[in-house]
Amino acid sequence: MGLFNRALGIDLGTVNTLVSAGGNIVVNEPSVVAIERSTGQVLAVGAAAAAMLGRAPADIDVIRPLRAGVVADYGWTAKLLSHFIQQAVGRHRLFKPRVVIGVAYQATSVERRAITEAVLAAGAREVYLVEEPVAAAIGAGLTIHDSVGGMVVDIGGGTTGVAVLALGGIITGRSIPVGGIAMDEAILDYCRRECRLIVGERTAEEIKMNLGWALCPGGPAQAEGNAREGGRAPEGQPDELVQRVSGRDLLTGLPKAVELSRTQVARALAPVVAQIVQAVQAVLETTPAEVAADLAHTGICLTGGGSMLGNLPAALQASVGLECRLAADPLTCVVRGTSQILQEIRASRSLTVLNSVQRAS
Repeated sequence: MGLFNRALGIDLGTVNTLVSAGGNIVVNEPSVVAIERSTGQVLAVGAAAAAMLGRAPADIDVIRPLRAGVVADYGWTAKLLSHFIQQAVGRHRLFKPRVVIGVAYQATSVERRAITEAVLAAGAREVYLVEEPVAAAIGAGLTIHDSVGGMVVDIGGGTTGVAVLALGGIITGRSIPVGGIAMDEAILDYCRRECRLIVGERTAEEIKMNLGWALCPGGPAQAEGNAREGGRAPEGQPDELVQRVSGRDLLTGLPKAVELSRTQVARALAPVVAQIVQAVQAVLETTPAEVAADLAHTGICLTGGGSMLGNLPAALQASVGLECRLAADPLTCVVRGTSQILQEIRASRSLTVLNSVQRAS
C-alpha cells in the first residue's frame, strides 16, 4: 500500500466533508447522518442521508453532527468520519492513515480535542490540525511563507474565517458563526415573514444558489426602493430573475406557491452579508500598518462555498476598498490546502514547514 492511502487531507465542514488522498479529492459529500431512532443504527451517511432531509419518516432522525464548524455530537461525527475514511482508503482498511484536518480559526482547546478524538476513533493513526483559513489560503495558491502579507476570507457552511497571513501563520484574524447555513436561514425567515410561506432547508438552499445576491453599500435601501418601483434588479445585475417557490401556507397549512425575485432574496441576505463585511473590517482594523500596506497590493482572496454568492466580491470590495477576488475553485480550497500540507510534512519529516500546523497525536 502506497502513500496514496496512508495520508488523507480532510475538510470537515458543517455542510460538506471533502477528503483528499494522493493529491486527488476522493470524497465530496454532505456532512449528514440518518439514524433509526429506536435502535440508534446508522441508516445512511453523506448524500444518501442528505436526500432524506425534510422527507424522513418520524422514526428516522437526519442530523448534521457539526454545528458552526465544531463537533456538536462526538459519536455521530466519529461515525461520519469513519464512513468517509473507509470510503477513501478502499480495500486497505487495516492500515490507519495519517490525517491533516482543518479546524475553525479560534476553535477552543476543547473543540480541537473533540475533533482529534473523533478522527482517531474513525481510524486515523495520527492527526495534524491546521486552521481552515491557512489551509484555504494554501489551496487557493496564496504565498504565505514569505513576509508579504495576504488576506483570505473563507466562508463555509457554518463559519466565516477571516485571516491576514504571512511567514506561514496568521497575524490577525477572526471567526464568526455565519456562513451558508445562516444565508439559508435568512431566506427561510424572509419567506415566512414576508410571503407567509414555510419552505424547507433544501428549497432555501436552492433559492440561494439560483437567486442569491450581495448588495453593495446602500444596497438594502436601494432594493427597497426598487421593489416599490416594480422589482428592478439590484445594481450591477442586468436582468431581474424570478423563481417560483412552493411550500406550505403559514396561515392555512395548505400547499402554496409564490414568486421570489432576486431583489427580494438580496434584501433577505443583506444582514448576513453585513456581518461578513463587519468581520473583515474588524480584522483590517487590527492589522499592523506594514502588513496593511501589503494588502493594498495583494488584496483579499475569497474561498469556501459561501463566497460563491452572486456579487459578493464586488460588494466586499466596495465596502473595504481592497481588491477582492474569488479563488479558482472556492469549494475545494481547504481540502487542497491540507493535501499540500501533507506533502510538506512528508518531505521535511517535521512541522517547521508551517507555523499553524499542530500535531495532535
